[in-house]
This record gives sequence, C-alpha cells and structure tokens, in this order.
Amino acid sequence: MRRVLIYIFSLYTIISLLFFWPLALHAGNSVVDAGDPLFYAWNLVHNWQSFTHGFRHLLDTNIYFPTTNTLALSDTLFLQTALTAPILWISNNPVLAENIYILLTFPLAGLGMFLLARRITKQNLPSLLAGLFYAFSLPRLGQIAHLPMISSQWLPYLFYFLLRFLDDGKRANAFLFSIFFIANAASSVYLGIFASVGVLIVGGIALALPRQQKKSVNLNVYVKSVLLFVIPVITILIVLHFPYIRLKAEHPEIQRSLAEASARGAYQEDYTAVTKNTLFTGKILPTKEGERALYLTSTVIVLALLSWFVIPKKLRTIAIAFGGLAIISFLLSFGPERPFTVGPFDTGYIRMPYYYAYKLFPPLQIIRVPSRFSVLTALSLSLLAAMTLTYAKFFKKYPWVSLVTGMLFLLEVWQAPVRTVIVSSYRQAPPVYQWLKNQGGDGPIIELPIAAIETGSTPIEQQVEKHYDALTQNDPLATETYRVYFAGYHLKTTINGYSGYIPQSYHDAVIALDSFPSEYSISFLKQKRIDYIIVHSRQYDDKKWTSLREQLSQSRKLRLAVQFDQDFVYTITQ
Repeated sequence: MRRVLIYIFSLYTIISLLFFWPLALHAGNSVVDAGDPLFYAWNLVHNWQSFTHGFRHLLDTNIYFPTTNTLALSDTLFLQTALTAPILWISNNPVLAENIYILLTFPLAGLGMFLLARRITKQNLPSLLAGLFYAFSLPRLGQIAHLPMISSQWLPYLFYFLLRFLDDGKRANAFLFSIFFIANAASSVYLGIFASVGVLIVGGIALALPRQQKKSVNLNVYVKSVLLFVIPVITILIVLHFPYIRLKAEHPEIQRSLAEASARGAYQEDYTAVTKNTLFTGKILPTKEGERALYLTSTVIVLALLSWFVIPKKLRTIAIAFGGLAIISFLLSFGPERPFTVGPFDTGYIRMPYYYAYKLFPPLQIIRVPSRFSVLTALSLSLLAAMTLTYAKFFKKYPWVSLVTGMLFLLEVWQAPVRTVIVSSYRQAPPVYQWLKNQGGDGPIIELPIAAIETGSTPIEQQVEKHYDALTQNDPLATETYRVYFAGYHLKTTINGYSGYIPQSYHDAVIALDSFPSEYSISFLKQKRIDYIIVHSRQYDDKKWTSLREQLSQSRKLRLAVQFDQDFVYTITQ
C-alpha cells in the first residue's frame, strides 16, 4: 500500500506541475497575481522572522503603524510558515516558499481524497479519480491566489480519520483526527469553521443512522476517546486563535456583517462559471475571477447524482452523510440572501440558511466570503462520484471508461498557461528599499502616494497584473501589496499596509496625506514620529508630480535625504 501511495502522490505531482506551467518553472520570481500573494509572502517572512527571534513582534507586525495586533487582521498562517520554514531559511525567498507550498497542496489534497474514497470503496482507480476531482476542482483552483484557502488539502484527511474513529473507536484514530482538525484551524479560520461544520454533519449522521461496522463500538468508548483529546485540542486552538481573541477584545466592533457576507456569497451563475484561464469550457461557459468561478463540472455532478442509484445498502449512511454535507455547504455558499431564476420564474431575494446560521453559530460572523463553503461541496461530490465509478455495473464492466471520465474532467478544468506576474526577489529589491534596510532609527516610515484601496480608477483585476515599475496612483491596492511585500525585506515599521481588514489608522493617514505637504499633513507625520517619507514620483501623473515637486522644494519642514532615480526620501526638519 505504501508503494501505491507513493505512485499516486507522484502522479498528482506531475499533473500539478503540468497544470500550473509556467508558474512551476518560475516559482522563485513569479506570483499568480500581485495582490494577495504578495501579502501572504510578507506574512510568511514576518512569521519566520518572529519565530527565529523569540516570537518578538509576532502579533504587532511592521505594517499599519500605530495599530497593534495587525497579524490578526488576516489569517495568521502559522502552519504554512512552519511547513515552509526550511525553504525560507535556505533561500530567504518567500515567493519561492509560497509557490512550492501552493503546488504541493494539490498532490496532498489528491492523496487525502484517495485515502478517504478508498476507505469506502476499497478500489484504487475510482479513489484515484476522486482525488483528481477534489484536488483540481474549481472551488480549489479559484483559491490559488489565497494561501489560507488553498490549504484545504487537509480536509479529506480529517474525514478519513473521523470515519476510522467512528468505525473502531481507537484512540490512535481520535488522535490523528484531532491533529488534522488542528491543521485545518491553523491553516485558516475559514477551514476551521468548515471542518467544524463538516464534522457535525458527517459525524452526526453517521452516528444517528445504522451503518456497517467491523464490530460494534460502545458509546462510552467514543466518549472516553474524545475526552482524552478534547482539552489538549481546545488549549491548542485557544493559543492559535489568541490573536483573534485579542482583536475581538480590543475591537469588539470588528465583525463581518450580514450585508458584507451577502455581497460575497455565491450567485446562481457562479456555479456555471469558470476561470479565465480554463482551456475549453471557457469558450462555452461564462468566465469569472477567482473564487467566483465555482463550476463543479458536468463530469462530477453526473457521477455524484448517479451514486444514489448504484450504491449498496451498506454504504447508504455514508452516502447520506456526504450528500447532506454537499447540499448544506452548497446552500451556505450563497450567503444570507439570494434571488434565483428558473426559466421565467424569479424568486426575488429570499433568505437562505446562512442568515439563520449566522445568528445561531457565532463563528460565521468571522466569514466574509460564504462562497468558499463550495470547497466542502466539491469534496462531497468527489466522494459520491467515486462510489458511482465503483458500483455502477457499466464502469465495473469497462474499467477503461473510468480513465476516459478522468480525462474528460481534466479537459473541463484544465488551465491554459497560468497568468503570472514577475516580482523582484529580495536580493533584487529596488535601491530605495536596499538603502532603507541599512538605516537605523526606530521610527516608522510612510510611502506616497497613499489612497484608499477601493478608490483606484484601474479595475483591481488589472492592477494585480502589473509589475512594480508599472504602478501608478490609479493602482492603490497593488501599490500597497508591493509595499507590504518589500516591508518583509527592509523590516522597517510603516504606516502603509494591506490585509483582510483595513484599520482606522490607515484611513486617517489617507485623509491627512491628501494635502501633502501641507502644514496639517506634516504635523500629522510629526505626531507619528516618522523617520522617512518615501515619495515614488513615477506613481504620480505628470501634472500632479510637477505641482508636488515644486511644493516639496519650497517646504522648509522637509529635507531631501537621498534620491534613487524616481524615488525621493525626505525627512522632517526639527
């Protein structure tokens, strides 16, 4: 069996490398876009720096000065940092570490799904295809730019050990189930919530309905095993989520509203949409950006639906459990309310189960993007599809058809050469950041121009396709993601920043610096004890820069410290 697992993991790895070409070839200096991936690269290097210096400034990062506990404004990436630590240590290249991790999530997800499916079907080929269906499902592919959510490779292992534990009640399986529950929660708050929802549904149905077991397990055995690990697990989860606990205590007003969740829930048409890179179906199906592309493929949907007609009675409970998970996660993905149309019939906006779960299950108040629940739907359908491939007489009689089915699935999801953006490694950082890294002083810096990231006139999907040298004042989101990325290199504290939540300190800086270099703006910077003001002249339009440069030359409160081509560094005179 060990040799089989090695072969299967190798096969998934080869498919992943081909799937994500040329990203796999240029993993050290390319990202899929210049938005979130640059932020996560900084997050990894910040955590690594803190881990290796006694956890100093772990929560109070060097962005969004003077806001504290800024690590909790997005996913902490503790597990991802631990797993990429060897790459970070050897290369000091967080982009390389991030890309290798992303690429490895696909064979890991496939292998986990293989184990889960084989636990139920006892067959290698259907289980191998189930791993393919889940690992390369569009709800996963759409998250390739989101390091926390692409970490959904641990979900199949969670269910695998849950079913093993429910079958035999052994403490070893309870322990491994606990490990993978922690792995999901440590990878992302979202995945911790998804794991909880999945365990409640699958575990609850599996315990409530009769199912075939090798031996009868007394309820006391389950209770004793669970109690043995529940306190350590809770303790670890509290430690891992302390940043969020502290954030909630310091800022009780921070929570995701129903309106925000509704705006980012799935729409009916999202489940027929593919990414812009999808090779074939992109010609006949609508295309959407990232996590709006939730097409579950006709291959998997048809196979999953057929499972209800072919599975043996002994697996009916498992099928109901994962069928229930598929339906519930699908409904939750729509968020609090959605309209639906079927031909001429239009429901108008109706309240969805998420609306009521939001009030009854407080962790949902953390979720900003309910559409991500679709990853549980993809997992469940992949497992049901494996059951059809195993028990349908047609597939049993003609095994080669199963291979054709796998190829059809790949054709539905295959991506044309993945779009990438070249980024400078830390060894090739712009001269102004190289200079900044070698400067003393404990005061923060600020980089200009600065603006609210939602105000850019360039659409975000176009901003994140730009190289650093092509940025303008119309690209406020991309300028901040690049600045955060290089903050992991120069390590200076900065007022600038980017994350899943934008604190008030950033908005205050945007307002104050709108009139820079006015008396008010300089007074604001003096109060923050700014060491350096970095003005990126090429990011202004010609008219704005001409005016600004004249004002800077006339200001008696600012002194030009150094210039690097089109980057000007100023200090405030006393």
